[in-house]
Amino acid sequence: MDAEKRQNPGQSPGFVRCSMAAAMTLGLKPGRFWRNARLHCINLLLTYENGCKGVCAYCGLSRMRNLEGGQRQEACAVSSAGVLQVEKNNTLKRELQTESRTISSECDLQVGKNSTLKRELRTKNRTFIRVQWPIYPLREIISRLARCRHARRVCISMITHPRALDDTAAIVQAIRLESPILISALITPTLVDAGEFERLKACGVDKIGIAIDAATPQPFDRLRGASAGGPHRWQTYWERVAEAAEVFGRGNVGVHFIVGLGESERDMAGAFQTVHDLGGTNQLFSFYPEPGSRMEDVAPPPMDSYRRVQLAAHLIDAGICLVDDFIFDPVNGRIVSFGIAESVLDGIIESGEPFMTRGCVGPDGRVACNRPFANSPPGPGLRNYPFSPDHDDIERIRHQLAGQWREEEPIRSRRRPSGASGAMRKSDPNRNGRDGSAARLSSPKSELAEVGARPSTSGAIADLSIRRAAITFFAPSFKHYDTDDFRSSGQPIHIAASVTGTQCDLRCLHCGGQLLRNTYSTPTPAELWDLTLRLKSRGLRGLLLTGGCGRDGVVPLGPFCPTLARLKSELGLHTTVHSKLMNRSLAGALRGSDIDAALLDVVGSLDMLKRVYRLADKTLDDIGRSLDLLAEYAVPVSPHVILSNLAGADGEGDRALALLEGRQLRSLVIVLLMPLAGCDVGPTADWDLAEVGRLFNKARATFPTTPLLLGCARPAGQLQKEIDALAVEAGFDGIAFPSEAAVARAKQSGHEICFSEMCCS
Repeated sequence: MDAEKRQNPGQSPGFVRCSMAAAMTLGLKPGRFWRNARLHCINLLLTYENGCKGVCAYCGLSRMRNLEGGQRQEACAVSSAGVLQVEKNNTLKRELQTESRTISSECDLQVGKNSTLKRELRTKNRTFIRVQWPIYPLREIISRLARCRHARRVCISMITHPRALDDTAAIVQAIRLESPILISALITPTLVDAGEFERLKACGVDKIGIAIDAATPQPFDRLRGASAGGPHRWQTYWERVAEAAEVFGRGNVGVHFIVGLGESERDMAGAFQTVHDLGGTNQLFSFYPEPGSRMEDVAPPPMDSYRRVQLAAHLIDAGICLVDDFIFDPVNGRIVSFGIAESVLDGIIESGEPFMTRGCVGPDGRVACNRPFANSPPGPGLRNYPFSPDHDDIERIRHQLAGQWREEEPIRSRRRPSGASGAMRKSDPNRNGRDGSAARLSSPKSELAEVGARPSTSGAIADLSIRRAAITFFAPSFKHYDTDDFRSSGQPIHIAASVTGTQCDLRCLHCGGQLLRNTYSTPTPAELWDLTLRLKSRGLRGLLLTGGCGRDGVVPLGPFCPTLARLKSELGLHTTVHSKLMNRSLAGALRGSDIDAALLDVVGSLDMLKRVYRLADKTLDDIGRSLDLLAEYAVPVSPHVILSNLAGADGEGDRALALLEGRQLRSLVIVLLMPLAGCDVGPTADWDLAEVGRLFNKARATFPTTPLLLGCARPAGQLQKEIDALAVEAGFDGIAFPSEAAVARAKQSGHEICFSEMCCS
């Protein structure tokens, strides 16, 4: 390394560029982040005297930066001649070494004509992705890493230079010798053959980044490929994504896309799905005009569009949706629907997660490469949040999704608006639907309140007026469903698995353990992993993990929690678990499982709890304590309120809802007690549909913004039709296995409808 430094002073591998945020985090530069943000990944960039050989139109590293039009064309012509030779001989690395000298000489001829231009070229790399990237000795970086409390990962970015691959490997090895920190490599596919991934992995790289940037071949070619006079090729980049995923494994290859390079939202969503299918993850940047680049006068993408694209990336990467579920405007490719219930989308927006920076994770499984303010300045116009958005941020995001927010100031001189939500346009009643719908990114809650509508967050689309909210009808694939409106695919989209097989200590009177017969038996974590891995190739997207209860009403799920976390991080499954009650040990284990929700039975009848559930020593307070434990350990909960027609069960529904009032719920599911064949629950009365309707309306009023769902269990036949109709009229967001009459009623009432083979919880 010392010899290399002497031969190449100020150049890699002995020296590297360091992002301004990383320099601040390492104590190399003074300063602090807006709102006390923290950077958790030290971003490093290779540096060479003759720079990057790429000509990407939007990049601060492009050798074309600051060249005037004619000079740029002349320099590109030289580059294009070299590129043609590359294509003839397929010897890109050798050509780049020659081109390094040719382009340098050509540029010197141009620069000699204008001393001002020469000064510009000497300083053209002062900024990259909006901020400065100062140069430091690698040994200084490594020394400070050891003292940096917040760093969880290092990312080394290659540039298009013939030495870049070897120097990247050398830098990785130098860091690994002195630090156990995780290391990512953002590679240049043009320089990397398939076999080189094994080399990088052996050096100590655990994740690969590939910046495809453009979502389709045309802008890729025009902005950085052959048409631009550059060396990069669309097909090569995608081949390297697939090869890297083979070597590093699913979830360990991050593909960068820049929103705002001329693509449509349909284009971007399609690219996300391709990455996901190949085993990669999608990492987003919002285009920011670099001064002196060919695109310096191009504006960033509209905020509402960027927010929709962020949602698309999140939904696809999390396995919640496929791009085929989306509906696009046939004219401009804008996302009109994500194909999921409005209530579900609202919860996802409320979480703020889709709008946070997408990047490589640290050892705790959370994003480490959070790049504070890398592609937009601090303030209300923040594109990628380096921290969890707070309540005011979420309200602003809702305005942005609705197209009711704009940046008042030019991009280089923004001032923070005085209002907490940023500047808003005057509302346009013809622009936004009154209630929103499953794919229509909604008006913000404040405006909806003005027109008396229930809050919605699914989005507004121009010239569409939706009078009623969307309803999702769920037909989980563990039971066949076939009507004129929807037919099950026959694929294992969502499954239920039991950790105890058919064994249950309680043998509740309404079930007798029969429900477990229809589940996959996975008595060990290894068997659960093998099952889901096998079914993933057949379309598996969701899992309910349940089992028989012990005498305490708790399902022994604890040993399976690490596997549940893997199912989320490696397979992207939607995961839920079910237990009648909860103890501290299980709640603590679930905290690290990354499940989407815990399903807990909530009853308001002691007779139901003690006699039917056979939990003789339990009271309703034990249900409350179970809910408290889940809240204490921050486990999302989707309680199932059980209504019954047991004799003497008056008031049970009100007591059950009272146990939940004031709690943060992911969703609320209501089911009606349905004894299975051969089961006797004792004396019952006829179902009082007026009382059922009252409780449905009370639940909606008590939890106005919580997704409210009618679950699988309820009487069949004419009673089902009437109960389903009550749910539609009460404003439920979803119904499992609906009657055909309920679907027809929803249509007649002006609801938008969609079907899903996922579980409603």
